[in-house]
Amino acid sequence: MIPALRRVRFTFVLFMAIVLAFAIAVPQASAQGLPAYCDAGSTYAPDVATLIAAMTLAAGTVANETICLTQDGLYILATVNNTDPIGPGATGLPRILPATGTLTIDGNNATITRDANALDFRHFLVVTNARLTLNDLTLSNGRADNGGSVVNGGTLILNRVRVIDNTATGVSGGDNGDGGGLITLGGTVAINDSTFSGNTALDDGGAIYNYLATTTVTGSTLSGNTATNDRGGAINNLDATLVVTNSTISGNSAGSDGGGVRSFGASTASFTNATFTGNDAANGGGLYLSGTTTNLYNTLVIGNTADSAGAEDCATFVLTNSSSNLSGAGTGCGPGGFTTAASAASVLDPALADNGGLTETHALLPGSPAINAGGNGVVSQGTDQRGAGFPRIVDTTVDIGAFEATPAIVAIQLALQGRPAAPNDQWMTTVHLRLYLPGGATPFYDETFTADANGQIAVPLMTTGIYDMVVKGTHSLARRIDGVVLNAGANNLSPATLLEGDATDDNLVNISDFSVLAAAFGTNEGGGGFNAQADFNDDAVVNISDFSLLAANFLLSGE
Repeated sequence: MIPALRRVRFTFVLFMAIVLAFAIAVPQASAQGLPAYCDAGSTYAPDVATLIAAMTLAAGTVANETICLTQDGLYILATVNNTDPIGPGATGLPRILPATGTLTIDGNNATITRDANALDFRHFLVVTNARLTLNDLTLSNGRADNGGSVVNGGTLILNRVRVIDNTATGVSGGDNGDGGGLITLGGTVAINDSTFSGNTALDDGGAIYNYLATTTVTGSTLSGNTATNDRGGAINNLDATLVVTNSTISGNSAGSDGGGVRSFGASTASFTNATFTGNDAANGGGLYLSGTTTNLYNTLVIGNTADSAGAEDCATFVLTNSSSNLSGAGTGCGPGGFTTAASAASVLDPALADNGGLTETHALLPGSPAINAGGNGVVSQGTDQRGAGFPRIVDTTVDIGAFEATPAIVAIQLALQGRPAAPNDQWMTTVHLRLYLPGGATPFYDETFTADANGQIAVPLMTTGIYDMVVKGTHSLARRIDGVVLNAGANNLSPATLLEGDATDDNLVNISDFSVLAAAFGTNEGGGGFNAQADFNDDAVVNISDFSLLAANFLLSGE
């Protein structure tokens, strides 16, 4: 009896040790076995096996079901779960089946990815009348004939989801290879605060193929997606409804039409405060719209490229309603509802960047013609693409595009040579102000200002950001300040003293400037031979004072 009792005690102690070890391994678990970040009543799935089991159990149920994934967890799918002709192709997770309830998967910033050595399959298949909501999740490396990551025929909602590096292979041939990230065949899709990036379709819809469905895209970025052979580098919209609001479509490409979006057939496509830039196609680098009902408001379509001249931004353009849009000049957009800019370089930062919020955006540049140029009447969102903390309307009028610029009030105090104490009219000199993106060689902003009697300049339409700045008087050497940080509200800048003597305005003080001075020496403003470029101290006389300034800076060059 004693040995048996000892064995029982040993077994109990061993069991308790295992339980304790498990509890230590999952320190965030609550009394119900759920991590603290999981909603009460949800099912916790810490690995692929429990995720598949939970999805299988939830399939077709009447009630709403929620599955909670491990925070920042990695779920690697290595085998096919099912095959279905709808895609066609294989799926790595159980199908989402018709139900009166919705299956929600709270990702908690987890990643679901297909093992690089596995057979081809997508992540999810949502059949007709089924409902799936995905929150805070990354889906990567899916590979399927159509719908590299997701095939939808029901109701799909993506909140803060990253769909990246998936492929629609088209391996079966025929009219397949559509929807590198997602193909929706009927049903509805809502994409909110999400990113589709690096997805590839052999045929149509590098990121999304929207067919006989309704898809809304809000607060999201579609970038770097490719429709290799055909249409819609980011989105191909065919016989469907597409609504894009406060979203950026950037750097996508198509082998045929619509580097950003192609909408065709009996479709409705509506865009409000969208930004299309850096996209490329054979025809219609930004937008290709043909035979569709199209509404375009407060939308920026600029800096796109195409093989067809005159169709860089837009092609086969059919507009039903259009107002307050901005495009490149002679790039195919319009007629009606568009103003134009000479180039994208003066409009927006070409770099897609983290400017705050959940998704990357293109910031508007100081002086951009998109600032305060939209129409408030069509604005339906209280924020711009970046969400909370970034109002959609600043300075009473909405900007064009997905990004709303934050005003920076800029005052520049000049320091000048050879002037009497301010205030004095001799401080009212003319200067060039140039702004560059950090490290850039070409200015995106180049304006001329006249200082007031205190040597101060107020610069309008500035926006927050970091820039390199050059200030140069018409007859002084340039001063450069790199890495100028412009904040919301007042910004007071004071460049170093502008050195006089550059009569030829070439940023050098040399014999050429002396020649200009010599030719005008002894003249007064309003008299014969007077040259304001040689009047270095702006006192309306070219005399020994001006000569002294030139001599002091002879052979110097500007910054």
